[in-house]
Amino acid sequence: MAATVYSCQLHESKGLCRIIYFSGLEFDLILHPYVYGEPLVTTQPLYFLEDIGSIAKLSVEHPKKITDIEMEYLIDNYLFEYSLSDETSKVCAKITDPAFWHPDYSDFYQYHDKRNTRALTLDPYNDDSILEITDIDGNEWAFSDYCFPKEFIDDALSESALKIKAIYERKIIVKIIPNWERDGYFGKLRLVECDGTLLDYTQALNLDCINFYNIKDKSVFRVESNLDKSVLELSIQNINCNQRYSPTLLSYYFSGLRERNCLLSFMGYYNVLEHCFEEASIILKNHNTSEKISLRMVLSLIATHGELFEFITSSSLDLACNIAKDIETSSGVKIKGVVINNDSSALENISDWLYAIRCAVIHSKKRRRGKIEAIFEPYSSQSENISSALKVIKWLSQKCILKYDELSEAVGLISEA
Repeated sequence: MAATVYSCQLHESKGLCRIIYFSGLEFDLILHPYVYGEPLVTTQPLYFLEDIGSIAKLSVEHPKKITDIEMEYLIDNYLFEYSLSDETSKVCAKITDPAFWHPDYSDFYQYHDKRNTRALTLDPYNDDSILEITDIDGNEWAFSDYCFPKEFIDDALSESALKIKAIYERKIIVKIIPNWERDGYFGKLRLVECDGTLLDYTQALNLDCINFYNIKDKSVFRVESNLDKSVLELSIQNINCNQRYSPTLLSYYFSGLRERNCLLSFMGYYNVLEHCFEEASIILKNHNTSEKISLRMVLSLIATHGELFEFITSSSLDLACNIAKDIETSSGVKIKGVVINNDSSALENISDWLYAIRCAVIHSKKRRRGKIEAIFEPYSSQSENISSALKVIKWLSQKCILKYDELSEAVGLISEA
């Protein structure tokens, strides 16, 4: 069945190094490595797969349609599901610096190189308005690509790529005696060692050819070079998602996920929890409470002390030890660490600890009632001290999103009673 494929830009998508096939919702989605910017004169002879970003492609079968808002929401649901399985992922579709543009087909030139280059682009075979194309000497122009300069650039890139690839194979013989700085060595050494996954420009640009049809029912997709016999193999990961989550909570969640600024990231995750304060007060019949108590109530509804204890103690990053340490703030005032035991006090203790961090992140007052307050100065070294708290509040925000429909349903039942 015919389908329209929409390409969507991704943020923090470098290093994916594989293809991910999402299914389960109304439309399927694939993520795969992709070179942004329509490179032409800025095309590199060689690339490292680990440094290439990724793109999302959504397949919408005719006659179905989808709006931009619906598309973003669907992608958010899939990427949230992915973030649950990959705690290191920061991939999201929340873009502040667009990499795509609409081509103007009425123009003789089309943009490339992030709109820094305009290349003559004509279609003599299908455009009846083009009567003749010759070179400056009047000879017929034997073009090989609609983008006329591409063949000349390809010639230069091909020669360069092959010569550089050959350097990776070259070796010399050395005789080096040991000293206090390094070991000695007698024998052959390569001129260049490769720690990444090397691919030439033809393979890098051919990544755009990945689609729903040529990866169907495969576990590996092969990207062959047009220059030599090199083959890049990309594994294909399948993820099924049949649950839709609150679009508001997903927006807050991804505002935290995409940030590398620890303070902004913390607030994004905290906003997920804060959004549920009213639901918690209705369900627990505890109104007119402080924010500190409201946070406790939300946590009591979305997780058990056993789940929290298991998450913290099963972490491979010594999370239990790190959160037990006092946190030094920019004002010199320390936020006392928290020790989590598998008992009923665990949720309240972690809630109060997160609330103390929240106050230091949000407020900038030097003193309160004459007492120096804990604050975090943006971009200070102390702001990095909440990195362990980020892992905890991220996990809690995920639990909140997963539980939100249940909380909303409980509020609805109470309202009807």
